[in-house]
Amino acid sequence: LIQWVGLYGSMRIGALLGSPIVALVPISLYLNRGQPDDDLTWSAFGFLSILMAVYRIFGLAFFSSIIVATNRTVSPSHRGTMNGLAGLGGSVAKGIGPTFAGVLVAFSLSSGVFTPEVGAIFMFLVIGILGSLGTAAVYFLLHDPYEEEDSVVMKIYYI
Repeated sequence: LIQWVGLYGSMRIGALLGSPIVALVPISLYLNRGQPDDDLTWSAFGFLSILMAVYRIFGLAFFSSIIVATNRTVSPSHRGTMNGLAGLGGSVAKGIGPTFAGVLVAFSLSSGVFTPEVGAIFMFLVIGILGSLGTAAVYFLLHDPYEEEDSVVMKIYYI
């Protein structure tokens, strides 16, 4: 992916097809309608399998790209420190994630505000919206420093 679209392009594609795609999980409820609660149709199973494969592949592409990009932002002598801080941030997020997910699932499925089916849709929409916010941050806040230099050089060249 990096060879085809570059480092920041792969980061953007990974962010776009990673977390936000989880918002499509409730479509499996439509594909599985008419089945008992403990049964899954082949169409719902296939849809969820493909959806989760896309989610995992592009999520890995995003995180691989972000690691390479962060390693390029510091001098080689400071990469260990930067990777340690990145690991700390990742660990904090992995600690907060299950707590947030537990509260979201408990609220969505058993608070009485929603029926369980609507709560399941709400739960995955919240996760998809959060993923979309992350994607927006990637698109608007991260940029390739070499892209700007190239465009400046090209402008000077044409003048």
